[in-house]
Amino acid sequence: TFPQVLGRAEQVLDYIHESYREGKILLVSHGDMGMMLYAAFHKTPWKEALLHFHFGNSELLLLHEDSRHKPHVFEIDQRGIIEKG
Repeated sequence: TFPQVLGRAEQVLDYIHESYREGKILLVSHGDMGMMLYAAFHKTPWKEALLHFHFGNSELLLLHEDSRHKPHVFEIDQRGIIEKG
């Protein structure tokens, strides 16, 4: 269920925060887990994330406090890659 995936995303973010104090982290996931990582990072309810945020497979997000409203580095549409940022 999405609440379970959100819980798993919170555990992943806690592990990363505890294990890596410096540098940048690349985390690869499927779209649903990516949306729940976004929700967990920004403390957004999972239903709201599903309704107002899309993260497809092969897309790249930047999870940073300043990236809440424009998290996509790039996203995929039917025509190919649309660069953001």
